[in-house]
Amino acid sequence: MSIKTIDSSFTDTAKGVEKKIDAGAQRMIYDVLQATQYSTPIPSTVRELATNAWDSQREKEVAIEILTGKKKASDYYIERDGEQYKDSNFDPSYYSLDHLDTENNRVLIRHTYENGTGFCDKFEVIDHGVGLGNERLEGILSLGFSTKRNTSEGFGAFGLGAKVAFSTGVNMYQIESVHNGRKFKCNCYPYKTVFTVPKLNLQTGLENDHIVFNDGTIVYYENTDEKNRTTVTFMTKKHNRSAFKEAVLDQLVYVPGIDLKVIDNDQDYQHIDKEVKAEVMYNSDSLILSKRVVFNKPHIVIVKSPNDVAGINYGLIDFRELELQEMYGSIGFKCPIRQSYRDENGQEIVITEGVSVTPKYSTTLI
Repeated sequence: MSIKTIDSSFTDTAKGVEKKIDAGAQRMIYDVLQATQYSTPIPSTVRELATNAWDSQREKEVAIEILTGKKKASDYYIERDGEQYKDSNFDPSYYSLDHLDTENNRVLIRHTYENGTGFCDKFEVIDHGVGLGNERLEGILSLGFSTKRNTSEGFGAFGLGAKVAFSTGVNMYQIESVHNGRKFKCNCYPYKTVFTVPKLNLQTGLENDHIVFNDGTIVYYENTDEKNRTTVTFMTKKHNRSAFKEAVLDQLVYVPGIDLKVIDNDQDYQHIDKEVKAEVMYNSDSLILSKRVVFNKPHIVIVKSPNDVAGINYGLIDFRELELQEMYGSIGFKCPIRQSYRDENGQEIVITEGVSVTPKYSTTLI
């Protein structure tokens, strides 16, 4: 098991004035965390949303194993106290075996081309994972909310990736999620979230059921027989079509269970419907080689542990920066994420050495 540590090891016992975010600068800080921190907006958006969806699928598989008695929670999770970890401990009450989809285990990335100008195309990421409900739905409103910090099964941990679509220039993205027979819908803006299921059911005229957030906000939902799933949707521009396609096919070439579907209503035909992952010909603790030629030079593949086949392609290795001779060949060099946790005495327990991952997923080789 390997766990991500997100807190700093620096401890300061000296008294002083605590730092805080100035009230007048809050929107600027939101912009930095949600949009401007990403130096490559389109690849970052594809990577973050796709891995979030993949993590949800994996969480569903783990939850089913635990709830059916095939595994114990301790096989996948550690228990950690602290405000930053409280939402990441395994909570069996969040899941219902009757509502988890045991048939659909793939992520669909669907890009629909439309005739028009500006943000006229539609980009969707759809997973059939655990869904968003209860405290997780409220977490949509917060920066830094995450349920993945006490397990090694997911790529995420910082609670920022869900907002990454803002980096592409859109002023809003939509979330539709089904959780245990309840369908929630919302429009997410840079500084607020608007839930869009109305108070009254348009078909029956009766009041929809609702949940109440901790601050008293009432959120209405539709009752449904659908299995749990989540769809994230935002609009894109025509001239970025190739950039989005390349971002999917290049970065996710080593990630199983993801399909790309391109629907071209602009030209009245559909020209892509394929599995993104390439067939792996060779895999070891340090190298991975697929049948698809992604680049003609070695590239970095971020994995959770050395023996993993699933990983994110992070682009070419800069051999000049490493003061090494240039090398050629379409082969991936695997870089595990550094995984560690702190015990009850505050000592860091390192499970896997590797690369340090920051919230924007830039990496520093160790």
